[in-house]
Amino acid sequence: SYYTDAGQAGIPVDCRKAFTRSVDGASVSIPANALYEPIFYTQNTEEPQTKGPVNRYSPVYKIHDDRIPLHSAITVSIDAPLAPQDLRSKLCLAKVSDDGTKYSYIAGKYDNGRVTGTTRTFGRYTVVADNTAPTITPSFTDSADLRGKPSMAFTLRDDFSGVASFSATIDGKWIPFEQQRGVVTYHFNDSRFDFKGTTHN
Repeated sequence: SYYTDAGQAGIPVDCRKAFTRSVDGASVSIPANALYEPIFYTQNTEEPQTKGPVNRYSPVYKIHDDRIPLHSAITVSIDAPLAPQDLRSKLCLAKVSDDGTKYSYIAGKYDNGRVTGTTRTFGRYTVVADNTAPTITPSFTDSADLRGKPSMAFTLRDDFSGVASFSATIDGKWIPFEQQRGVVTYHFNDSRFDFKGTTHN
C-alpha cells in the first residue's frame, strides 16, 4: 500500500495503462492515457449533509482528488439497489460539492441496480433522482394580444439537470427559436405564417 501527501492509502496507477477499481458499491474505470501523469489513486465512502430538493439513493463516494486533471473521460458506476422502481428511469449521477450541500448534474443511466455515467473530473459522486420537471414561463399573460409585437419569448428553467433541448410548432409547423441564457425568443417574421391581425396564444 502507498500513501498520498494527505496520508491516505493510495494505489499506484500507471497513466499509460487502463485502471479499474471497485470498492463498497462504486466502480471507477480510467482508460489508458486519461491521466497526464501517474497517481496514487484513492477512493472513499462519505455521508455528507444533504440540503435542497435532491433525493440521494447511494452514499457519496470521493473518487480521488478533483484537483488532478483528466485528459479524457472516466466511467463511474454506483450501486443503487434501494431506489424505488418508479424513479429508476430518472436516476443519474451527481457531483457533490466539498461541503456536501450542492449537487451538479452528471448524465448517467440506471441498469441492473447501478447508475453509470462518464465524467471529465475526479470528485465526490452520488446517485440522485432528477424528478422535478422543467418550467416554461411566457413573457406575456394568457390570451395576450401580441398584434404589432415583434416577438414572443419564454423562460426555460430547471433546478438541476437543465433543459437539453426544446421544440415548438404553430399549426404543426416547426418554428425556429433564438436561445440566450435560458430565454427563447421567436420573431414574428416567418414567411410561412400570416401574423397580421392575428392574436397569438
